[in-house]
Amino acid sequence: MKIRAISRRRFQFGAVAVAVSLLATGCGAPAGSSENSEVTLRFAWWGNEYLNPQTERVIEAFEAEHPNIKIESELGEWASYWDKLATTTAANDAPDVIQMDQKYIAEYGGRGALLDLAKQGGIDTSKLDRESLASGQYDNAQYGLSTGKNAYVIMANTKVFEAANVPVPDDTTWTWDDFMDTAAKLSAAGNGKSYGAAYGSNEADLIIWLRQHGENLYSPDGKLDFDTATAASFWERLKEQRDSQASPPATVATEGLRRRP
Repeated sequence: MKIRAISRRRFQFGAVAVAVSLLATGCGAPAGSSENSEVTLRFAWWGNEYLNPQTERVIEAFEAEHPNIKIESELGEWASYWDKLATTTAANDAPDVIQMDQKYIAEYGGRGALLDLAKQGGIDTSKLDRESLASGQYDNAQYGLSTGKNAYVIMANTKVFEAANVPVPDDTTWTWDDFMDTAAKLSAAGNGKSYGAAYGSNEADLIIWLRQHGENLYSPDGKLDFDTATAASFWERLKEQRDSQASPPATVATEGLRRRP
């Protein structure tokens, strides 16, 4: 099936609306503890060689400001993080503070594994906008607080374009067909050592694709809000990227996903 051309500029506008939130969720302080009690909290997060030192510095700053609180780090990698969290949660041994991807809030909050932060004192959410707060809510409970937002963008290594003698597309007018054609040329120049484009195959990418077609992943009442054919065209486009060698073969792409930070 040939995917109809859609402006990549519309892609950029849609990306701003799908801000991704990473949420820290808590299970509460020990019973009977006071503000000055010695407390140890287990904090689990996933990271990499770039994120880990930054997180450790934040922990050190927090401990310096709260000398009675000791943070025990439970560092993980994305590939194994969720399996470990599911196991510890099932054993009633989950960490006290958890870095939680937004899509898991409903799963863990819905089964009573997370604390409703809205019912806890001393938590000031006045500086968080409504959308940030909503990203951590499920069933009228505030199970997580957003640590920040980001937006999807298209980034190009212009040196790779120059080496391949491929012109950089006009990002105000290009279409998905232009995108794949350009990526295929870059892959051909890479001769198996580099590829023109990554796939973009997660939930956020699907949301953008659906919005470009005037649809949404979910309706305001939480139901699926798109045509099956539109979702199918999203995966067909990804297959076309693979078949045209605009993106790497499945074995290479899978290895990249396993290393996601």
